[in-house]
Amino acid sequence: MKKINTLLCTFIILLGCTSTPKVDIQAESDSIRNLEDQWSVALQTSDAEKIIGFYAQEAVSMSPNKQAAVGLQAIRTGIESMLSDTSLLLKTYTSTVDAIEVSNTGGLAYARGHDEITMKTKDGLIKDEGKWVDIWKKLDRKWKVIVSIGNSSKPLTGQ
Repeated sequence: MKKINTLLCTFIILLGCTSTPKVDIQAESDSIRNLEDQWSVALQTSDAEKIIGFYAQEAVSMSPNKQAAVGLQAIRTGIESMLSDTSLLLKTYTSTVDAIEVSNTGGLAYARGHDEITMKTKDGLIKDEGKWVDIWKKLDRKWKVIVSIGNSSKPLTGQ
């Protein structure tokens, strides 16, 4: 009987050692929301380094009417081009997170939302409305974007 009790206690202890720690999904979701808010401010203030810092080394960024940018150097080029575009009134940029989903393991998440920006055109100022999805992965205990996709909700000009 003593051997059975010892074996049972050992089994229970080992079972406790192998279980994965519980992930605080709400805290992880709040972290993603905070990062998305920081990203909006970085866009409004044209802070290229802050924006690039959200991406993982091998991330992919898919912007409207452009080829996918793969890797930080390609993403940097795209961001610098966007920030130098004087038709975009970046100070007017607003973004709202509509949903965040964090995996049970706490290693992957996505955020989905919509945004607006005012642009200068030959016909005057227009407000563009868009939608976006960011896929986040926890790397070295930090959330980094591995895929970012965004596009306009308005039809292309002339359609």
